[in-house]
Amino acid sequence: MYDYLREIPLSFREEYNNLVVNNNDIHHEVRYQLVILSYREENCIGDCLDSLTNQTISPNEFEVLIINNCSYEEEFDNTEDVVKEKLEKYKYDNIHLINVKFPKEITSAALAAKYGMDYALYRWNDYVDFNDGIVAFFGADNIFENHYVEEVIKTFKIPSKYENPHQLNPIGEGEDKLDILVTNCDNNNFSSFEGVIDILELKPYINKIESMNDLLGKWYYNNFDINWGIKKNKNVILDDNLLYREDDGNPVWPKTFRASTYNDLGGVELQSQEEQAIIIKAVLNNCVIKYNDMTNFTHVHRLETPRVPDGSFTQLLVDSFDAYTNKKDLQVHKIDYWTMRNNVEKWFYENKFYDNWKPTFFVEGDLQKIRKDSGESYLYFKNKFIHQFKDDINKIYEKTNINKVINEIKKEL
Repeated sequence: MYDYLREIPLSFREEYNNLVVNNNDIHHEVRYQLVILSYREENCIGDCLDSLTNQTISPNEFEVLIINNCSYEEEFDNTEDVVKEKLEKYKYDNIHLINVKFPKEITSAALAAKYGMDYALYRWNDYVDFNDGIVAFFGADNIFENHYVEEVIKTFKIPSKYENPHQLNPIGEGEDKLDILVTNCDNNNFSSFEGVIDILELKPYINKIESMNDLLGKWYYNNFDINWGIKKNKNVILDDNLLYREDDGNPVWPKTFRASTYNDLGGVELQSQEEQAIIIKAVLNNCVIKYNDMTNFTHVHRLETPRVPDGSFTQLLVDSFDAYTNKKDLQVHKIDYWTMRNNVEKWFYENKFYDNWKPTFFVEGDLQKIRKDSGESYLYFKNKFIHQFKDDINKIYEKTNINKVINEIKKEL
């Protein structure tokens, strides 16, 4: 296996390693391990499991690993009880509940995804068909069509039948090779705070958020050589090799991998948007990515108080709800905020800022102190930085109308 401890803070490495090293034997027929990430998911996990116990393929061919992050008593809910009730009902032995407690400083969807995938890879470490194994991670807020698993396995068995319409310069068209699969989120549903009558009223706000994030991503690639922890190859026009939806041009972030490919790429980065970093690594390493429109699933967007700090899409949904109910424009950070954030990331990886940028509310000595505790964990470093300088950040980097920010980014592009 790859060095899965590299990004784990030193103080947590031994405990993390003990969590990964497991004796959970895997059935010899299993081709596909699906990691389901759960954090206070009592309202979603039941429907997710119902969909996975109703698949058209034998349960001997796939297993489900539910990573239930139940870190702190004040955050407990009934997720574990719901899962156990479903397991008792269906009596399938291919679904495993794994309760974990991550340190508060680094707890995140990215860490849960990394841990679940590391756990899955470890189970296959001595498996003769390791290179033919499939691993994937999804949130518990997804509902899978009953043919989903069968279609995933079929695509990896006969990849020459599938293409990749999402990439401007696709690699491996018509070849009998597949490293990463784009599955088909063909529906988005919404759950909400009690009392919200019609969450679809937020659709105009969500459309603007997606447009802004798309433009923001392209602006990142044009202006910064480190994106989500990955050093950009100067000879590659990265934006031309990333993946975008045909219908609206928004980014696509696949989460289904050949196990050996995932291992060779070094797993997901501990970043707030973990899928983006590994796909950047994938296109830089010429991975073959294909799409099967029969791998259908529904994603349930939640309108709730954000579960983790900083930059989550959930926070933008809550902000949208506030803008809608108060009949005002959605407020978001301007480019100067993201310039600061990218410079902090640059310093973490290379001990320097980008040319012509200097910090105004901290000094490098502050970053050095945080870095000493963080080891190689950027997530830990970033969270500590934001917590320590939260008041300064809120004072200096004010939010403004999202339309102004979209126009500002367009001018930069």
